[in-house]
Amino acid sequence: MNKMNQTIKLIDGPIGNEAINTEIFQTSEDTQNGAYALFIGRVRADDEEPSPVEAIEYSAYPEMVAIVMGELSEELFGHYSHLTGLRVLHSTGRVRAGEVSLLVMVTGRHRTQIFEALSSCVELIKDRLPVWKKELLADGSSRWIE
Repeated sequence: MNKMNQTIKLIDGPIGNEAINTEIFQTSEDTQNGAYALFIGRVRADDEEPSPVEAIEYSAYPEMVAIVMGELSEELFGHYSHLTGLRVLHSTGRVRAGEVSLLVMVTGRHRTQIFEALSSCVELIKDRLPVWKKELLADGSSRWIE
């Protein structure tokens, strides 16, 4: 099994360019990896009924996030033998439409597994991470997202 190199952080509010750059360039001197894959998730201004989405308010259970991300990391590193690194930033609090709420970056020796690992990681985060989303609508109403 690979040695797990991971960073998991909850960020209050949107994930800014500086935080994204920091995560990317912290690995820039690593000469062992040939593949870096990045997912950036932004809040969409969905034009849903009864009113467009203005923002999402994220709530999280930090202690459980750490436990679940540890489990997800073990699963990913166990399945993808070329995976060498995993970095995840997830917003909490209010994030407006157009702002970044999720960053996932995986690193590894070869691109094929890394693309697969990135996709798997994003899906696992959406399915299992104890983070809840409440859409804040332009008309002042709100609704929780399952």
